Amino acid sequence: MFIGFIEEINLCNYYSQSNLTFYTARDESYGLIPLESMENGTPVIAFEGGPSETILEGKTGYIIKNNEIDNFANKAINLIKDKALLREFSNQAREHVKNNFNLGKKILDLESLFKNDIMKHKHI
Repeated sequence: MFIGFIEEINLCNYYSQSNLTFYTARDESYGLIPLESMENGTPVIAFEGGPSETILEGKTGYIIKNNEIDNFANKAINLIKDKALLREFSNQAREHVKNNFNLGKKILDLESLFKNDIMKHKHI
């Protein structure tokens, strides 16, 4: 089902009611859509590129080599047919985002980066 533009306030509802998110952008760096999707327990199938930084291959979704349309479709069909695997991916996706992409963790990561940089410059 293609809905069109969805207001941000309604995104979580759509993600959480979806089985999968197909992220077909091939030249977008990073991308928030895979993170938003996984945060709501929806695994992502995407082409290589930016999402490779956020999707755990074979755990929270799949990363497909560019132009491998049949592989993309087959991974989607397999996940939709295998409800237990889909549920496992869904749980892992939610946990992955919660543990690795929350604001508190990112602040700690940034602080650590600054501390390491300061320590490097002290020894020069």
